[in-house]
Amino acid sequence: MKKAIKTGILGLSVLAMASVAQAADYQINIMGASAQSGFWNTNARLFLANAAGLGCASTTVYGNKDNGATVGTNCTPAAGLGISLATSDRVIMRYIAKASIWGPMAANGEDIVDDPCGPGEFTMLDVDSATCATTGCASKCVNVTYGASDVAGEAFTQSSVGWIMGPLTDGDYDGTDQDSYYDIGENSYDGYDASDLGYVRPVVVPFSFFVTDDVPADNLSRLQAVLAFSGQAANWEDIGIEANGDTSVDTKMTLCMRHAGSGTHATLDHAVLHGDAGLVESEDIDGTGGSIKWFNEGSSDLIKCMTYDGSQVWPVATSYALGYADSDKCGTAMSKAEADASGGTLTWSSSCTGVERIKYEGQVGDRASIKNCMYSFWAAQYLYYDADEVNPANPVNNNDKIHKALYTYMADPAKVPGTFWATQNEMKCEKADDFKFPTKK
Repeated sequence: MKKAIKTGILGLSVLAMASVAQAADYQINIMGASAQSGFWNTNARLFLANAAGLGCASTTVYGNKDNGATVGTNCTPAAGLGISLATSDRVIMRYIAKASIWGPMAANGEDIVDDPCGPGEFTMLDVDSATCATTGCASKCVNVTYGASDVAGEAFTQSSVGWIMGPLTDGDYDGTDQDSYYDIGENSYDGYDASDLGYVRPVVVPFSFFVTDDVPADNLSRLQAVLAFSGQAANWEDIGIEANGDTSVDTKMTLCMRHAGSGTHATLDHAVLHGDAGLVESEDIDGTGGSIKWFNEGSSDLIKCMTYDGSQVWPVATSYALGYADSDKCGTAMSKAEADASGGTLTWSSSCTGVERIKYEGQVGDRASIKNCMYSFWAAQYLYYDADEVNPANPVNNNDKIHKALYTYMADPAKVPGTFWATQNEMKCEKADDFKFPTKK
């Protein structure tokens, strides 16, 4: 469990002077799965502003899709929620995208690799910094209220060896820059014990495969995916795709993958390969052992791996690439100003010039396909929390009631927009756990 509770923890900061009540900050700080960044950074404003949510008259968006914050003030929560907020009270929602496994680790009060903050904390946006309105918010250590993961802790059973940031690693590529490299055994998991944590699962996340524009494919079968990501296929022609139009010349396949600890990577392992083959575990940056293979830290890094132009330390541009990410990953780029002006109706999505999302087993990985049992490459998200810090199951104060209201809101299909994410309440299929194939509800 987490460290001793201090001022500002419990997701609630109360500024008090003597017995005079002052403005309160209610904080919802979510850290973890990069596949959920678009969902939380889009829906934060809707939850805060909607009359069926917290009814905040003023909401402000900061940051970007992978590291965002939304602040609501002058809030009038919906009747029936039992929440009473003063006009000057603020509700602050933050989300920062990292690997899924870091979510339950932070909720469990563990230190996170390469982050300077204390146990159970992580570096997120400081919405009170003077530069927020100009060059962007500074950062500070905040308590992680929820650890977001695409899969349960026990589903992290993967390993990966290679440069942490794939071709974008600022290293020397000769094996001596070990701070930028995961060696054998350094990034290997045999499940993660999250049994001390509470959790809720309001949202289902679909994943998709992506190819670069030079690959003439609009669909991938399960067999093709298994052969590619188990390393059995070295060339596109090995899975029946004539990538360069010349049947006499094989075209080397480049795999852009996530490192172990990624919930997307774990879902690929359990929902697609499903025990019939083992995932690739070691990078092969020049393809001497088959396909070219890169591992990457986040889903945005994976897309950058696919579009890498060879202009940085690694001198070879990526071509004929195959990757996987949350289905909403690629779309029209949107600035912070556009998000702010939209009132939360637009999705913060990454621009992926040169990359195309393709079908899997003949189906598009979107909301309609997953909720109607037409598509199996998906995961039901986990929001892990420390029950000693927040108690949404048995709310007794404003803080707990706000968190319960968040779950209730996000589980309602009518309140969650978008063509990709689905709520648990609308799903016609379910998975008994991350290792099982979907069955009818």
